[in-house]
Amino acid sequence: MNIIDHGAWVRYQPATTEGYPTGALFARREADGWDWYDYTRHPSSPFVSDSTVKFTAAARPEGFIVGAAVYDPTRLFPPGQSVYEITDYTGNDPQADFGNKVYDPVTKTFSDYVFPAVDDPLVEIRRRLEALEKKKGP
Repeated sequence: MNIIDHGAWVRYQPATTEGYPTGALFARREADGWDWYDYTRHPSSPFVSDSTVKFTAAARPEGFIVGAAVYDPTRLFPPGQSVYEITDYTGNDPQADFGNKVYDPVTKTFSDYVFPAVDDPLVEIRRRLEALEKKKGP
Protein backbone atom coordinates (compact mmCIF):
# COMPACT_ATOMS: atom_id res chain seq x y z
CA MET A 1 0.00 0.00 0.00
CA ASN A 2 1.37 3.41 -0.95
CA ILE A 3 0.92 5.79 2.00
CA ILE A 4 2.16 9.39 2.20
CA ASP A 5 2.86 10.96 5.60
CA HIS A 6 1.55 14.54 5.80
CA GLY A 7 2.89 15.11 9.30
CA ALA A 8 1.64 15.82 12.78
CA TRP A 9 -0.80 18.68 13.35
CA VAL A 10 -1.56 20.94 16.32
CA ARG A 11 -4.26 23.45 17.15
CA TYR A 12 -3.27 27.12 17.08
CA GLN A 13 -4.67 30.62 16.80
CA PRO A 14 -3.45 32.68 13.82
CA ALA A 15 -2.47 36.32 14.26
CA THR A 16 -5.52 37.35 12.23
CA THR A 17 -8.77 35.53 11.58
CA GLU A 18 -9.98 38.00 8.95
CA GLY A 19 -11.75 36.18 6.14
CA TYR A 20 -12.57 33.13 8.28
CA PRO A 21 -15.96 32.31 9.78
CA THR A 22 -16.58 33.44 13.36
CA GLY A 23 -15.56 30.72 15.78
CA ALA A 24 -13.37 28.89 13.26
CA LEU A 25 -10.84 26.46 14.70
CA PHE A 26 -7.34 26.32 13.28
CA ALA A 27 -4.65 23.68 12.89
CA ARG A 28 -1.10 23.83 11.59
CA ARG A 29 1.54 21.27 10.77
CA GLU A 30 4.19 21.00 13.47
CA ALA A 31 7.10 20.64 11.04
CA ASP A 32 6.61 23.85 9.07
CA GLY A 33 3.55 25.69 10.42
CA TRP A 34 1.47 25.19 7.26
CA ASP A 35 -2.16 26.09 8.05
CA TRP A 36 -4.65 23.24 7.56
CA TYR A 37 -7.14 25.44 5.71
CA ASP A 38 -4.47 26.46 3.20
CA TYR A 39 -3.06 22.93 3.07
CA THR A 40 -6.38 21.47 1.99
CA ARG A 41 -7.60 24.25 -0.31
CA HIS A 42 -4.57 25.90 -1.87
CA PRO A 43 -3.96 25.19 -5.59
CA SER A 44 -0.50 23.86 -4.74
CA SER A 45 -1.87 21.53 -2.05
CA PRO A 46 0.33 18.47 -1.66
CA PHE A 47 -2.64 16.10 -1.60
CA VAL A 48 -2.36 13.95 -4.72
CA SER A 49 -6.02 13.97 -5.79
CA ASP A 50 -9.64 13.72 -4.73
CA SER A 51 -9.52 9.99 -5.46
CA THR A 52 -7.04 9.26 -2.67
CA VAL A 53 -7.98 8.43 0.90
CA LYS A 54 -6.82 10.78 3.64
CA PHE A 55 -6.90 9.68 7.27
CA THR A 56 -6.05 10.96 10.71
CA ALA A 57 -4.32 8.83 13.32
CA ALA A 58 -3.75 9.68 16.97
CA ALA A 59 -0.66 8.38 18.78
CA ARG A 60 -1.65 6.16 21.68
CA PRO A 61 0.30 3.60 23.72
CA GLU A 62 -1.18 0.90 21.47
CA GLY A 63 0.02 2.65 18.30
CA PHE A 64 -1.52 5.17 15.91
CA ILE A 65 -5.30 4.76 16.08
CA VAL A 66 -7.10 5.78 12.90
CA GLY A 67 -9.99 8.17 13.35
CA ALA A 68 -11.55 9.47 10.17
CA ALA A 69 -10.73 8.01 6.75
CA VAL A 70 -12.21 10.06 3.89
CA TYR A 71 -11.62 11.19 0.32
CA ASP A 72 -12.25 14.87 1.03
CA PRO A 73 -9.55 16.30 3.32
CA THR A 74 -11.79 19.22 4.30
CA ARG A 75 -13.82 16.67 6.31
CA LEU A 76 -10.82 16.15 8.62
CA PHE A 77 -9.71 18.25 11.56
CA PRO A 78 -6.28 16.96 12.58
CA PRO A 79 -5.03 18.74 15.74
CA GLY A 80 -3.35 16.23 18.03
CA GLN A 81 -3.09 13.72 15.20
CA SER A 82 -1.02 12.85 12.18
CA VAL A 83 -2.42 12.91 8.65
CA TYR A 84 -1.72 10.26 6.03
CA GLU A 85 -2.84 9.64 2.47
CA ILE A 86 -3.40 6.32 0.72
CA THR A 87 -2.85 6.75 -3.01
CA ASP A 88 -3.75 3.24 -4.16
CA TYR A 89 -6.89 2.37 -2.18
CA THR A 90 -9.24 0.11 -4.15
CA GLY A 91 -12.03 -0.47 -1.66
CA ASN A 92 -15.46 1.12 -1.41
CA ASP A 93 -15.65 2.41 2.16
CA PRO A 94 -12.42 3.76 3.65
CA GLN A 95 -13.99 4.50 7.03
CA ALA A 96 -15.19 0.91 7.37
CA ASP A 97 -11.85 -0.44 6.16
CA PHE A 98 -9.53 1.77 8.26
CA GLY A 99 -11.51 3.47 11.04
CA ASN A 100 -10.43 2.39 14.55
CA LYS A 101 -7.55 0.33 13.14
CA VAL A 102 -4.00 0.57 14.44
CA TYR A 103 -1.68 2.06 11.82
CA ASP A 104 2.05 1.29 11.88
CA PRO A 105 3.85 4.09 10.00
CA VAL A 106 7.08 2.07 9.83
CA THR A 107 5.61 -0.96 8.06
CA LYS A 108 2.67 1.00 6.60
CA THR A 109 0.24 -1.68 7.74
CA PHE A 110 -3.08 -1.73 9.56
CA SER A 111 -4.23 -4.12 12.25
CA ASP A 112 -7.33 -4.52 14.36
CA TYR A 113 -7.45 -2.50 17.54
CA VAL A 114 -7.89 -4.66 20.61
CA PHE A 115 -9.76 -2.61 23.15
CA PRO A 116 -8.13 -2.79 26.57
CA ALA A 117 -10.02 -4.63 29.26
CA VAL A 118 -11.96 -2.32 31.51
CA ASP A 119 -12.24 -3.29 35.15
CA ASP A 120 -15.72 -3.31 36.57
CA PRO A 121 -15.69 -0.54 39.21
CA LEU A 122 -18.11 -2.55 41.30
CA VAL A 123 -15.53 -5.30 41.75
CA GLU A 124 -13.32 -2.98 43.81
CA ILE A 125 -16.28 -1.75 45.84
CA ARG A 126 -17.34 -5.34 46.58
CA ARG A 127 -13.80 -6.26 47.61
CA ARG A 128 -13.61 -3.34 50.03
CA LEU A 129 -17.03 -4.10 51.48
CA GLU A 130 -16.10 -7.74 52.05
CA ALA A 131 -12.84 -6.68 53.76
CA LEU A 132 -14.77 -4.30 56.05
CA GLU A 133 -17.28 -6.99 56.93
CA LYS A 134 -14.46 -9.41 57.84
CA LYS A 135 -12.92 -6.79 60.16
CA LYS A 136 -16.23 -6.17 61.83
CA GLY A 137 -16.65 -9.80 62.83
CA PRO A 138 -19.84 -11.65 63.83
